[in-house]
Amino acid sequence: MSKLDGYTPKLLELMKAKGGVAGLKMQPILNVLIQDDRIETRRDAVIRNLILYLGEVAENLFKDSKDGNQEDFSNSLMTILVHGNGDEEPDVSIVLEGSKVLTKCQNTAKACALLMGLIYALNLQYPSNLKYTFEVFQKLILDLDGLKLSPKVRSLKTKLHT
Repeated sequence: MSKLDGYTPKLLELMKAKGGVAGLKMQPILNVLIQDDRIETRRDAVIRNLILYLGEVAENLFKDSKDGNQEDFSNSLMTILVHGNGDEEPDVSIVLEGSKVLTKCQNTAKACALLMGLIYALNLQYPSNLKYTFEVFQKLILDLDGLKLSPKVRSLKTKLHT
């Protein structure tokens, strides 16, 4: 998490400068930070916007439920469920292959870290629709096997280090 926190100021700067459709999609998430600048909120906003910044869809990883309705996730290969009504801390769980494998993860950043651990421990493949997001998690944030980067992730790394 400290690596993510170290990249956060530069990532927020890059995200605020992003234009086009991705920039428009990021704006509501960034606006949350105006009202709530806790570290957990910042991490959540950075991770969700990182997915958008990389041209992927945040809903492919995160499923949010504000009203507490339990949906059927039997078709979900790899999902982070976030249940909450806004008044209290959300209940964050990890679903792998349709089954909840971890509950009460506290926040989305911690759930992402735990998910990476599960992926490594269970030798799972990253979902193809989030390949750049997981590459950033693995190679930039966790500093694992960072020698060979895709062009998109290499570009992000260059921007983070300038």
